[in-house]
Amino acid sequence: MPDAVPIEHEASHPALQHHFENMEQQREAGALGMWVFLVTEIMFFGGLFMAYLLYRYWYPEAWAAGSNHLNVVMGGLNTAVLICSSLTMALAVRSAQISAPARTQVAWIAATMVLGAAFLGVKAIEYTDKFTHHLVPGPNFRWEGKHPAPAEIFYSLYFCMTGLHAIHMIIGIGVLLFGVPILGNLFALAALSTLFIATNLSIGYTFSTIAQNQLQAMQMSIMFFLPNILLSGFMFPFAGMPTWARWVGEALPLTHYLRVVRSIMLKGSSIADLHYDAAAMFVLMLVAMTIAVTRFRRTLD
Repeated sequence: MPDAVPIEHEASHPALQHHFENMEQQREAGALGMWVFLVTEIMFFGGLFMAYLLYRYWYPEAWAAGSNHLNVVMGGLNTAVLICSSLTMALAVRSAQISAPARTQVAWIAATMVLGAAFLGVKAIEYTDKFTHHLVPGPNFRWEGKHPAPAEIFYSLYFCMTGLHAIHMIIGIGVLLFGVPILGNLFALAALSTLFIATNLSIGYTFSTIAQNQLQAMQMSIMFFLPNILLSGFMFPFAGMPTWARWVGEALPLTHYLRVVRSIMLKGSSIADLHYDAAAMFVLMLVAMTIAVTRFRRTLD
């Protein structure tokens, strides 16, 4: 009887992760996770774009004056850089899909990182110009024309939107350059990230119903922001903090989100493993939204 020929199972594929049955399932899960990620990004930046459109409608003169201080050449250059970096990243993915030589794949990834660094360099030049002319929102903001308060709102949105985009570029370069691992499910990370964003939006709605002017809103935001940075485990080890500080940290959404990110990316945890942190963020969102809706109804009455 001839020797049995070993059957090559797909589970032996070197790229197949342990929690998938086959490569097709892994590909479909990856595509779904990417679409969910894109939807959360649309939700995230959609709120900023809506705020921009509303304020532009309310203060058209201030918006026109503020936009005149922006450098059209730098903005156009950065737009071209972003388009080219998207192209080089797509070509890198395509090279991996068709099993192109490793040198080709690395070249496209390197080109993407260079273009990303170029984007950050251009933004640094633009930001330096804004600091030089005192156009950064805050106590040193100076506006010689009309409508100084709306102009400060314009630059607040400008730095917020472009700064968030720059953060995305920094994270992307970090992943490509240093190989930051993502051992868990991207869908789980996207879903819990959406919950984290919704929790912070609910708290922001609550602040907006309490604050009577922009200054009060900024003060409340800073009072909420600083404990999140200091007591969540972001800057200092959570286990090494005093008991009272850990109790305060448990009431902060960033504490739970940091655990989620670290567990999914570094440990490969699932949503079931993170039920406590997911439930904590959901409760915080529910409480904040309830307060916001209740106060908003009283305002309407």
